[in-house]
Amino acid sequence: MTKFDGSFYVAHYNTFMVGAAADLYELTVSGYGGNATDAFSSNSGEQFSTTDQDNDGYASGHCGNLYGAGWWYPHLCGTVFLNGAYAGASHSGGTGIVWVPITGTTSSFETVVMKKSSGFVRRRGEQKQVKAEEMLPQGGQKQVEAEEMLPQ
Repeated sequence: MTKFDGSFYVAHYNTFMVGAAADLYELTVSGYGGNATDAFSSNSGEQFSTTDQDNDGYASGHCGNLYGAGWWYPHLCGTVFLNGAYAGASHSGGTGIVWVPITGTTSSFETVVMKKSSGFVRRRGEQKQVKAEEMLPQGGQKQVEAEEMLPQ
C-alpha cells in the first residue's frame, strides 16, 4: 500500500481464507505481520456484502450501499476498505481506498496490491489459504517500483 507521499506499508497474514458461496464468502483472516497495523483482522468472520446484498455486520445500515462496492464489512463498516473508488489524495468520508490507522478517514492510498503467496493452491469448492511471506525487514519500510509488485 503506497500513500501519495511515497510512504509504503505492508500487511501480511498467515491465514487468509474466503469461504464458499453457500457461506456468503465468509472471510477468515489472522496472523498479522508488517508495518501497517493490524486493522484487517476485525473483518474476520464477516460475509461479503455488495451494493445489492446486505450481509454486513452493521445493523443500522448497508455498508455496500454507503461505500458503493463489495467488501467484508464489520460493525460500523470497519476501518479497512481496499475496494473503494479511486479518490485521489483526499476525499470525503465514505469513498477512497483506506486503512484508517494510516490514511485516516479523509485521505486515500495511491496504490494497493493484494496478492497471494507463491504456495497458494486453488481448488474449486474449497476454502483458499494463503501463507504469509516475509515482505519487509523487521520493522522496516521499503520503497518499491511498480514492476516489483507485479507477478513474475
